[in-house]
Amino acid sequence: MLRHWVGTVLGCLLLAGCAGGNDALQPKSTAALPDPARPSAEGPRRAAEVSTAEPAKVALLLPLGAGAQTSLVADSLKRAAELAIVEHRAPHIQLMVRDDKGTPEGAAEAARDAVAQGAEIVLGPMTAKGVQGASTVTRGQNVPVIAFSTDRQVAGSNVHLLSFMAAAEVQRVVAYAAGQGRKRIAALVPDDAYGRILEASLRETAGQVRAEVVALERYTEAPNAMLVVAIIGCFTAFLGASIATVQNDIKRVVAYSTVSQLGYMALALGVGAWVTAIFHLVSHAFFKACLFLGSGSVIHGMH
Repeated sequence: MLRHWVGTVLGCLLLAGCAGGNDALQPKSTAALPDPARPSAEGPRRAAEVSTAEPAKVALLLPLGAGAQTSLVADSLKRAAELAIVEHRAPHIQLMVRDDKGTPEGAAEAARDAVAQGAEIVLGPMTAKGVQGASTVTRGQNVPVIAFSTDRQVAGSNVHLLSFMAAAEVQRVVAYAAGQGRKRIAALVPDDAYGRILEASLRETAGQVRAEVVALERYTEAPNAMLVVAIIGCFTAFLGASIATVQNDIKRVVAYSTVSQLGYMALALGVGAWVTAIFHLVSHAFFKACLFLGSGSVIHGMH
């Protein structure tokens, strides 16, 4: 029973991570899927077992208090797990969300608290360092861990990975490029542990397929970059709207209004509202095109 509901939670977490419509995620056939409207013969017996059993405790360790982008991903995973519990009506599974703060010490403390509260399995952490910190606690208590790290080196000894294996993807891309006759490769990787994994896989695979890494550049993440984008977007929105209010030409009014709306899009990107920004971009393109056509008709009719 615990495996069934943990699988359900993990499935929703994967869907949250993908965040998009992929045909590969859709079931090929619905013949094996149970009909929720048709009562099952095992329904009463299973319900009786669930009502008398203690709820299974599943800990979810996420960096909710880490940086802006990391915390957004963590919050999405948290919501997906909660959605899985609600959608599948699983009162016999207790989700215990703990903040690992994005550090090995925080992960160890969160895991220690979860195990002390009776967690039977731990989902997370997201980072390799967090997995190392949490596993120092869970190994001694024989509690399995299903982590979301992309570093294969942290797996093993009751620690399992459910994540995007970057090294394997690099190998596939480089092998395919070499098969197409493109053997001079350049790469741009982050200057962190994740980037070092990508670089090692790139160089190893390039040697195997006789390709050459002609250039490799590293970049560092600016912690306040998105804040700067949000500030610029807010300033642009205000400035464009202010200039539009003092224009006498209808085409200039609409044009500066467009600049103001672009500022709103940049503001949404800066605060991490990616879906809102893209939705506003598409919808604004349609109605602003209508405004330009309408203003052109007015100008043509008055002249």
